[in-house]
Amino acid sequence: MKKADRLAISVKGHMDTPTAEKFVKEYQQEVGKIIPSQYILDVDGNELSVVTADMQESLKSCFKLYQSTGFKKVILHINKSNAILSMQVKRIASAAGLQNFSIVS
Repeated sequence: MKKADRLAISVKGHMDTPTAEKFVKEYQQEVGKIIPSQYILDVDGNELSVVTADMQESLKSCFKLYQSTGFKKVILHINKSNAILSMQVKRIASAAGLQNFSIVS
């Protein structure tokens, strides 16, 4: 069985509305070049900051986007020292219905 290809993306810092909109546009451009069901989405979030309450819905929307795209799996790398972010992400991913998702420290 062939090992799945990976689409690597990186998210950093604080999420705000303009950043989220830019991310979605770039994401859609990149995903348009591949067949997502044959890929693992590999997200480097090691430099991501805790998500503020007003931006949690945007993160949830991103997770719904990942789910609707149909990747084989979504892996999010988070710095192991950021336990609050890890808990936030797990809760928001679950609320978004994101399946085949894991967090790696």
